[in-house]
This record gives sequence, structure tokens and C-alpha cells, in this order.
Amino acid sequence: MKTLESYGVQEMNMEELHETDGGISFDQAYHDFQQGGAHLGLGAAMLVSAAWAGIALTPALILGSLGTGLLGGGIDL
Repeated sequence: MKTLESYGVQEMNMEELHETDGGISFDQAYHDFQQGGAHLGLGAAMLVSAAWAGIALTPALILGSLGTGLLGGGIDL
């Protein structure tokens, strides 16, 4: 079984960790994760509601384009 060192992976010392931490705290990362989840949920809700409205309105729009149905009018023969 190969070790991580055989793949070139080495443990980082404290100095290297401080140089590569990116300047973000756990609290900030958690907050960003929460906000991202909220935006994802909002986007999914908007997608589902738009699809539902499209499915609900399509029959009325088709019948309306023929001059019959819920939108009034009629076909002149």
C-alpha cells in the first residue's frame, strides 16, 4: 500500500499553514455556506414555480390561439 509521502504529499508546518489560510475564518466560511444554500433554495423554488405556471397556462394559451376556450372568441367558419 502506498503512503501519502510516496505521492509527494507532505504535512504542512504551522508557518506554511498561516501563509496559505486565505484569510478566511470558520465563521465567515459557515456564513457563506448558509447564504449559498439559501440562494440555491430560492433558485430551485423559482424554477419549479415557473414550470408549474407554464404547465398550467399552456392549454388555455393553445385554445386561445384557436379562438376558443377560456379566453373567449370563436372560430369563424
